[in-house]
Amino acid sequence: MTDQPSQPYRSTPLFTQDNLPQALQREHRTKIGVWGLLCVTEGSIRFVHEDGRPPCIVTPQAPCLIEPDSPHHVELMGPVSLRVDFYDHQPVGRLP
Repeated sequence: MTDQPSQPYRSTPLFTQDNLPQALQREHRTKIGVWGLLCVTEGSIRFVHEDGRPPCIVTPQAPCLIEPDSPHHVELMGPVSLRVDFYDHQPVGRLP
């Protein structure tokens, strides 16, 4: 096993409060076997689990791991800049 951080196979463009797709603000999910890592570079955003778990506030210091096939959406809280990195395995070395 390596101590190197995982590398995403794909990342979204950098989104802001002005161009965040509506699809991300409605219930959606990653595919089976696809992990996401919601990374905020400025500001904060609320990550809402659709399964009843409490929401998370995602900040530059606290990214949010998105489990495969887990229904969720995000809610704007003000100015924000973010991207989502996608992995074919649970990312290693990316969470604080």
